[in-house]
Amino acid sequence: MKNSFLTDFRMLIVSGCRRTDISVKEGSYGKDHIAKKNSHQAGNFSPAAEIVALAGAYEGGADILYCYAEAVEELLPQMAELMEVNVSDFVLEKGSLISLDRDMKQGELGPIVYRAIKGDTEYSVSIGLEEEEEEGFCFHILADKSQGNIRWFYDFDKKCWTRLDDLIISPKLEKLLDSDSPEAHILEEVMCAMDGTVTDKGYQSLKSKNKKLFDLYNRVSHFMLPYFNVEGDGKLYLEPRDDNRFGFRVGCTGSEYVLYQYLDPFDLIDTDDMCFSEYFREVARTPDLKKMKKCLWMLANRYTEDVVYTVPLSLDTYTESADVKHIGRRSYCAWGRKDDFTAAEKKALESVKNYVKKF
Repeated sequence: MKNSFLTDFRMLIVSGCRRTDISVKEGSYGKDHIAKKNSHQAGNFSPAAEIVALAGAYEGGADILYCYAEAVEELLPQMAELMEVNVSDFVLEKGSLISLDRDMKQGELGPIVYRAIKGDTEYSVSIGLEEEEEEGFCFHILADKSQGNIRWFYDFDKKCWTRLDDLIISPKLEKLLDSDSPEAHILEEVMCAMDGTVTDKGYQSLKSKNKKLFDLYNRVSHFMLPYFNVEGDGKLYLEPRDDNRFGFRVGCTGSEYVLYQYLDPFDLIDTDDMCFSEYFREVARTPDLKKMKKCLWMLANRYTEDVVYTVPLSLDTYTESADVKHIGRRSYCAWGRKDDFTAAEKKALESVKNYVKKF
């Protein structure tokens, strides 16, 4: 597929969202075009940099990603002005780009999502693409904002913010949210992931399926956080509360806790040769809450000012490094350095070392 050149943005207003038709012409469009354009922006900030990085890894299909990149470069500053925030405040939602990469490999397209926070308000911009036979690519833009449990979307027809009254939660769930308990943290995470569409019945079903994880979080909430993977497998996990610690997550099967090695490519420092696939490998299971709590205390109950990759090999052993390239060089257990491994630990160590070789 040849590279494309994007021109002629024509803004159309459709059903409360903004629709942008983009005509696609052959030409010399690509990473250099974006880079040249970004050089004229303040501070050389490029909101589409990660999209361009992904496009660079594609032999075929890069045209579509450059379409996304061009749309982001054109439209996100306009959305920032509308929301009265700086365009540099917007952060790409990592999961949306990973999902787009996965969808493209299956012949589908998904939205790119950016989020920004100003004061107590969180803003979100979603840019989705559809291909039309005669008109080229058509982008659909959705903008919303939220304050606590209240959410609005921007109606491009009426040119105003409209409150989503139908997303007001039940008194029972609202009372739980107000409690600021560990369970409230889980509910808040699920509501954010589900765009507020959580019913009492749905929440109770989720809680029943993940009872062991709820019990565990009650005991480790000061160094772990809930994460609901609605865009992937629809499961609940616990991840390190420390923003600088990466390498693992915990889930459950109903009767057992499951410890995973987990690396998100967007969390890796050296992204020049980024491979946009997550690393996700089970390393241990146990039904024992105390054992899993002890394991997480060993892995996560330490905070750092710099990025650290802590990757478990078992419930008792982990490898840790400040450089993604050095993951696997040194391993530890609760009482210090460790150089002798079980057969399962050796396999887990070799697996993560093979993954990070590409970086």
